[in-house]
Amino acid sequence: MQWNHNLLSELIRVASRRIIFQHWFIPADDVGRYKKAKDGWGLSALYAWMPRTYFGRAQMISVFDHDNRQPALFIK
Repeated sequence: MQWNHNLLSELIRVASRRIIFQHWFIPADDVGRYKKAKDGWGLSALYAWMPRTYFGRAQMISVFDHDNRQPALFIK
């Protein structure tokens, strides 16, 4: 799945303030930082949904905002 790693890296290059990523996994480390970025990108929101047509696998919508502070995880 090299294309997926390339996609995650490319998102950092083209995004200026926000990345919204939908997949069955969350591209964040254990403290909420975007895995493919060295600094500045933190998980600001996370949404989960399970469509009826997708064989029971949940979809995660991860929202990463560019900020120089440490990321904080919020429950909405």
